Amino acid sequence: MINGVDWIWFPSGRKVIYTKWQKGQPDNINERCIQLIVTRDLGMEWNNLVCSAALPFICQSPTDIITRCPTAIATNGNSGSCDIKGVVSPPVTTYQLLTTPVTHKEALAACEAAGMSLVGIQSKEKSDSVNAVLQASSLPGSFWTSGYKDKENKWFWLKGDPVVFTNWKVGEPNNAGSNEECLTVLKSGTGSLWNDVPCDIKLVPVCEKVVTVKNEGHEGSCCRAPVVNVFVDKESSDYPYRL
Repeated sequence: MINGVDWIWFPSGRKVIYTKWQKGQPDNINERCIQLIVTRDLGMEWNNLVCSAALPFICQSPTDIITRCPTAIATNGNSGSCDIKGVVSPPVTTYQLLTTPVTHKEALAACEAAGMSLVGIQSKEKSDSVNAVLQASSLPGSFWTSGYKDKENKWFWLKGDPVVFTNWKVGEPNNAGSNEECLTVLKSGTGSLWNDVPCDIKLVPVCEKVVTVKNEGHEGSCCRAPVVNVFVDKESSDYPYRL
């Protein structure tokens, strides 16, 4: 949970739309993580609890998925609809905070080496997603984005896109010292704000990658919808009910 109101999925930063809360939940602003509780009578429901609680966990994988259909026709369970060859799901942006503080130039290279790009924040929705990633991290302070300033004092993102949406901290950008030409995002309470800084200081980069899911079926046939593999940590012996 961020800002005391909205629930966010990590690492995509997307708002939680579908919910299955237990009756009376969520009930505590300090309980900012979602727990799955399974009972024989009610099945699986959600509960909010403190993020420091030690519980078994569920991981999902992979990121880029290509599903191949059998030669026979298979539907996705929805009458009158199917996923034809070549259909691509709406793209989802995932984020990652790298662990080593580096300069802005090094941050660009580090994200690229990880198969990602240094983040650009082109909208309020994306700003909220990046903020959710920052709030989920214990790392404090400022983080690199791909934003930079040209010689005409105009701001751009990595691919040369002009900065249109802005979220500057009050009084910023101020170009203190006449050498603040790179854009950072600064954790501020439950939110985040932008600041201009010298490009040679060392900060943790925020990397991003756009992920899509593509079906490779036979022309005119129906394929099963892409499946996300789910892995459950089974090391804990005190989990009350196994999935």
